[in-house]
Amino acid sequence: MSEERSYHHGELKEALITEAVAVIARDGADGLSLRDLAKRLGVSPAAPFRHFPTKAALLTAVAEQSMARLVESVRLAMEDRANHTAMTGIRTMAQGYVRWALENPTHFLVVSSRSLIDFAGSDLLVTQNETLRQNLETLFRQAQAEGSISAGWALEDLMLLARGTAYGLARMATDGHLPEWKVEKPAPIAIEAAISLFIDLLSGARAPSQDSAI
Repeated sequence: MSEERSYHHGELKEALITEAVAVIARDGADGLSLRDLAKRLGVSPAAPFRHFPTKAALLTAVAEQSMARLVESVRLAMEDRANHTAMTGIRTMAQGYVRWALENPTHFLVVSSRSLIDFAGSDLLVTQNETLRQNLETLFRQAQAEGSISAGWALEDLMLLARGTAYGLARMATDGHLPEWKVEKPAPIAIEAAISLFIDLLSGARAPSQDSAI
């Protein structure tokens, strides 16, 4: 069966991405093969290479789809919290991030694995990731200006802590670690509670004085 008879107007490209996600979900990224995908989709062995010259190129396309879904998840979360304070915005961004990861665990795995994809070579990934980072930075600056977070905390430390917290919680959930930590609540509820606790602790924490800094 030829590509031309089965797929039209770029449909094969989308089919390859969809099938790749299904294979990774079942067998992991190591089980992915462009030639195997061609067989699964009923096209010639060379057909996938017209769209993706390498496995990394295909995985990068999966990552781009993943990033698009993340941006939409965060956008919808922020839209639902219109006129929010800076701290509410930070909480909402984190919740949108984790919701995306839980709803798209395979996409989350791929986009998080920098060794599998060409992150720096994708304008979409770089641009959208930087937009999200800048949005979070703006919220933290606002929170410090409003007095919700101590101005004594270094912005880069706050950003890393927030990113690490959201990413770590999402990774624990998607990797199946929560039962080992005796988490009985459903993952979305447990993580939302943890994020809320993180925000509350962050709001009440005092930055160390210069005299006590090591």
